[in-house]
Amino acid sequence: MFKPKYSSSKCKIAIGVGLGRMKLTLNKKRAQVVVLRREVSTLLDTQKEESARIRVEGVMRGQYMISVYEILELFVELLSVRLQQIDANKECPPDLKEAVASIMYFSQRVVDVPELSDITNQLGFKYGKEFVQQATSDATALSFGVNKIVVEKMAVTPPPPEAKLALLEEIAAEYNVPWDSTQATNRILGESSSAYLVKHDEQYRCYQGV
Repeated sequence: MFKPKYSSSKCKIAIGVGLGRMKLTLNKKRAQVVVLRREVSTLLDTQKEESARIRVEGVMRGQYMISVYEILELFVELLSVRLQQIDANKECPPDLKEAVASIMYFSQRVVDVPELSDITNQLGFKYGKEFVQQATSDATALSFGVNKIVVEKMAVTPPPPEAKLALLEEIAAEYNVPWDSTQATNRILGESSSAYLVKHDEQYRCYQGV
């Protein structure tokens, strides 16, 4: 039975087209986040805090995905400039493993850039099925070398209340909305403002990826 083989030309085309699509998708997602942030500010301004708390999760998810796209864009660009090295080596070069594994992981979870699946297929033909399985499985992705931020930002878990409050405060300040975050803290977290302030800095740094 005919076994598919790695094609440098197909990989090169997928990388080029994929980069263009990623840039367009990234710009679209940035615009969507701007709209969502404005909607959240309007909800806060009209005392619809419950709705704002729900909508802000969409803002967080959008910002997480923007961070992931920015990382993946750099990785795809790296493959573009190192394609000759990929062609010349049977095994994945160690300094490219994070980029290759992260692209494979991402391509199995996001359909906005189908060219990344083409890249995954081509590199899968070159490096083998086990390589792809290790890179795309949640159980092995991190230990195999997939970028930690990519895995964490793409995790389907609800954001902590502290991070949501931090982002609500940021949006309220950005749009000059007179929102009392201290009262909101007591209502949402059920704890004193002083205790929240201690955790606020840690969670906000985590949210920002610091």
